[in-house]
Amino acid sequence: MNCRWMPNAGGTGWRSGQTKASTHGSTLEEPRTYAVNTLVAMEVFYLFSVRYLRAPSFKLERLFNSRAVLVAVAVVVTLQLFFTYVPPFMERLFDTRPVDFMHGVEIIALGVALFMILELEKLAHLAQREWRKMRDGSRGSPGRSEAKS
Repeated sequence: MNCRWMPNAGGTGWRSGQTKASTHGSTLEEPRTYAVNTLVAMEVFYLFSVRYLRAPSFKLERLFNSRAVLVAVAVVVTLQLFFTYVPPFMERLFDTRPVDFMHGVEIIALGVALFMILELEKLAHLAQREWRKMRDGSRGSPGRSEAKS
C-alpha cells in the first residue's frame, strides 16, 4: 500500500493511493526534477550575485571576468543537463524525468528573479551605507574627530 502524508478531511494527514502531483496530471518524478533543477539554477545565479558584495554585479565585465567561475558554472550546467536528460540510467538512479522547454524557462526565470532580488538588496544596503556616511559627515560628530586627533 502506498501511503503518503497529505491533508485530508479526517485530519490525520495520511492518505493512501495517489499523490497530489498525480491528481493534477503529472507524476511525482516531474516536480522532483523541477525542484532540483530550480535549486541548482538559483545557486548559479546566487554565485554571480555574491561575488561582489560591495558593488552591483549587473555589469557584464563583472559577471564574466573570472575563468574559474565560468568553468565551475559550465561544469555544474553540464552535470545538471546530464542529471536531467540522460535516460534511462539517470531516470532510474534518481527517479527523475526530463524537463520540457516551458518548465526550463520557468526554472531559469526563478534564478534570474533571485539574482534581481539579491542585487536590489545589495543596492539598498549600499545606499544606506552612503546615506549614513553623508549624515555622519555633515554632523561633524565631535566624538569621532577627537578619536582621530
